[in-house]
Amino acid sequence: MNNMKSRCFLVWGAIFIFTFSLTGCSVLKKSKTSNSSGTKATSNNEVAPVYYDFNDVLVPGELKIVKKSTLVVQSSDFISGILTLKGRVETNSLLSWLWRIICNGGYKL
Repeated sequence: MNNMKSRCFLVWGAIFIFTFSLTGCSVLKKSKTSNSSGTKATSNNEVAPVYYDFNDVLVPGELKIVKKSTLVVQSSDFISGILTLKGRVETNSLLSWLWRIICNGGYKL
């Protein structure tokens, strides 16, 4: 049970750190989400979330895995690692999505 808590903590910690690393360049870029009339364009084409190497960590479909920078270590009763993901998402949207997934998934901090 202690290993599962440690694994959960490591995975969510890695996701949390990754989330804050996304904000580095996104603050400097201009928004391209408005159309010619000045209103925000909305996209109804949402990509379904996926599971990569961890069957209990759901990842937004807009984020794609970077295999060269991803490390996963697995033994008979333990799996751990760091997923490196790349994609264009808003930080606040990603954080609220992750918290919603954590709460609905039964995780406890």
